[in-house]
Amino acid sequence: MSKVIVVGAGVSGAHAALTLLERKFDVELWDVGREENPFPESETSFHDLKKSLDDPIAYFLGKDLSALIPPATDELLRYPPSREFLTTSDDPLWGFGSKSFFPFGSLNKGGLANGWGANALSFDADDLADWPVSFAEMESAYKTVYQRIPVAGPGDDDLTPYLLGAFLSQPAMQMSGVDQRLFQVYKNNSKAFNKMGVRMVRQDWLL
Repeated sequence: MSKVIVVGAGVSGAHAALTLLERKFDVELWDVGREENPFPESETSFHDLKKSLDDPIAYFLGKDLSALIPPATDELLRYPPSREFLTTSDDPLWGFGSKSFFPFGSLNKGGLANGWGANALSFDADDLADWPVSFAEMESAYKTVYQRIPVAGPGDDDLTPYLLGAFLSQPAMQMSGVDQRLFQVYKNNSKAFNKMGVRMVRQDWLL
């Protein structure tokens, strides 16, 4: 039996190791780096976690809402204080980039696998149009990854048309009563909102 050593336990390394294990290879997964900040209650649900925190807004968004991305910016994501261990100024920057592609890495144990949010979307057919591999060739692998993570999402909001490569493997999270009422008001008046350039998406696009 061949032995394979996978270096790095981030999203890519973890899936590579699991795929090799499924194909009967002898696999070792190696990783070093900063330790993860422990979750207050690691086994609880998202809604129960919010209820258990003294200040859930500060935990998820920062006391000064520093995790929110302001309008008219090229930033793709920000991490809240509880996830800031993922990336620091000491992490090496990639030697390339473009106006539409902003790669970055993490020296945290597990890489960026402990990040939150729907920021690990697959490429779609348009993204891969000029590549030597097509979306059709990648689709089965993407579906496997989405089953492993897994991914929850509504599949019927204003964000859905832009997430063509998202293969949902969990039902949408249950919204609170307030969220349900707000979302229903928006849906009942969506045409008027859309004319004003307003779009609303549910909060439960999660990986």
